[in-house]
Amino acid sequence: SEIFGFSGGHNISFKFAKNSGQYEYVWLLNNDSFPDEKALQRLVKFSENHKPCISGSVIMEYDQTDVIQDLGTKVITSIKGYKATTIDDSKDGNSILVHAVCGASMLVDIAIINRDIIFDENFFLYVEENELGYRCAKLGINSYIVLNSRIFHKGSAGLGKESAIKRYYLVRNLLYLKRKHFSTLSVAFSLLHLG
Repeated sequence: SEIFGFSGGHNISFKFAKNSGQYEYVWLLNNDSFPDEKALQRLVKFSENHKPCISGSVIMEYDQTDVIQDLGTKVITSIKGYKATTIDDSKDGNSILVHAVCGASMLVDIAIINRDIIFDENFFLYVEENELGYRCAKLGINSYIVLNSRIFHKGSAGLGKESAIKRYYLVRNLLYLKRKHFSTLSVAFSLLHLG
């Protein structure tokens, strides 16, 4: 994945699954993520009742197992970029409808992949799952956080939490997402607020 990045590396698995015709789902799980024993089973069970969809786990801090690290992206907007989800966004206590799930644990229905809806490899790493979820939402394909599926994620194990490379890709890719889906004005607004 160092050559292809997160986007390109996972697109290889998507294409393999599509061409084999043997898989119903592809589960993306970061190498620094540790799922609870029923995390995948619960994602599949939920997804069976919401086809086709993308479903994701609640991402917990690895060393503080009662602290939520990520609940997906609630909404992607042209001006602010995207807004994080909170537990209060759940309508039924079982799931949260989001624009995008965290790529650390993401279950993708093969029906989505069969439509050639895959990651934009221009992102390389960071923000790509937000852009994929946004594209899916525009096509009427929902993304959900499944609240009883949990993984424990070290986070930034490869680059480090304060890495300049991480910061570069986060800023670069947010601007790219805005340029791709929104107006030049939204990109200019972001540049004004990066300092």
